[in-house]
Amino acid sequence: MDAAGPAIDGEPPRHHRVLIIGGGIVGLTLAQALRKRYPTTVKATVYERDPDPLARGAGWGLTIHWALSVFLELLPQDLVDRLEETFVDPVASKATDGNFAYYNLKTAEQRFRVPPARRIRVRRESLRRLLMEGVDIEWSKCVRDISSSPDGSSVTAHFDDSTTATSSLVIGCDGARSEVRRLLSPLEHENRQLPVSLVGVSVTYSSQQVERIRAMDPFYLQGTHSDTGAFLFFSFLDTPASKPETPDSYKCQIIMSWPYRPGFLGHPTPISIPGPSKDRVAFMKRVASDWAEPFRSVVMQLPDDAAAKVIRLEDWPPPLPEDGVSSWNNHGGRASLAGDAAHAMVMYRGEAANHGILDASEFVSHLSPYLSKPPTMDHEPSTSRPSFGGEESGEQTLEDLMTSYEREMVSRAHPAVLASRQACIDAHDYERINETSPLLSKRAIFVDDKVEGATEQSS
Repeated sequence: MDAAGPAIDGEPPRHHRVLIIGGGIVGLTLAQALRKRYPTTVKATVYERDPDPLARGAGWGLTIHWALSVFLELLPQDLVDRLEETFVDPVASKATDGNFAYYNLKTAEQRFRVPPARRIRVRRESLRRLLMEGVDIEWSKCVRDISSSPDGSSVTAHFDDSTTATSSLVIGCDGARSEVRRLLSPLEHENRQLPVSLVGVSVTYSSQQVERIRAMDPFYLQGTHSDTGAFLFFSFLDTPASKPETPDSYKCQIIMSWPYRPGFLGHPTPISIPGPSKDRVAFMKRVASDWAEPFRSVVMQLPDDAAAKVIRLEDWPPPLPEDGVSSWNNHGGRASLAGDAAHAMVMYRGEAANHGILDASEFVSHLSPYLSKPPTMDHEPSTSRPSFGGEESGEQTLEDLMTSYEREMVSRAHPAVLASRQACIDAHDYERINETSPLLSKRAIFVDDKVEGATEQSS
């Protein structure tokens, strides 16, 4: 397989082949952005470990906020026109941006409220299926190795079914436990686990069961119990507005987390997550037994046989690059990372997808001098190092372009990972929740350096 697509009648190949490892929101967004921006010079293929599009199930919700304008610019217009199909509540989305309110679960007192910004709340898997349209996807592909050609003119992904794919570029978008990250950064790829336990449930309630919650916010809300430090995140996943065929059905996402430390609920030792799902649900009800309404009811009404899933709270702040040096082995500019693979972060600021979207935007921009031109240079000997016009030096190599993307992405994402880590710690310590906490501070691209203190808060 030619790295840049097949040649025709002895002519140079017409397209750069870009392999995207991982078919989640970020990988598919990148594929759509390449498809829109470089229709004549790039052919992107997504390699996904799932066996088919439906393997992940319904999934949970996702909020796109500060990256929304970037997201809309990346997508072809026909997909932008259909985004409403993925909204949790299309009617409410037209009427309000909702509230960003934070509650004391003990009293139901609203502790803080941040003025809402423009945002959309979507069903993750519905958005994923929309982003698949028009994208070339190979299923059941688990990457096991990445290698470069001897002359550096191509890069090859090796999969566990003994197949390979050779291309101009490989970008790992394969999630928080990225195999591509391990291959590119074998000595510094492992996530750090936070001292917090989390269980999540998807459940369908009637309009009567969610009436009070819905009056507080049509999208989601969250809070902390002032005595125990237990945390609740409640979100709507489906509503009658998104599924008219179920007029009295609200699918909800209920996430509960608690500090893994001695003293929680009076226990002398940290409380581990129960094994069987029914025991997890019972424990959630025990934690919520003294909560104020309506928070107590949304947990106590859970069916005993609800599927309670455990989510490990882990993160990975990408190593800050040295001058002119990549944070990982980028194979001379032909391999890199984006999304959770590049900067896994916990959910407590709701920014992971937003950073991943910005990664996709920066990738297509930084690599533009390479991707916008026919791939004739890919077949030059490596000693000639394909170069492109640069604003400062007059010419840049492919490695320069990729390292520039990585430097900008890492300098943005590294403090964001630490801010989300600190937000997680603060969410389980009520006295730390204030206007200066990353838990409540403005969601934005750049994060204050003061969050560096979060590095010592995990285990």
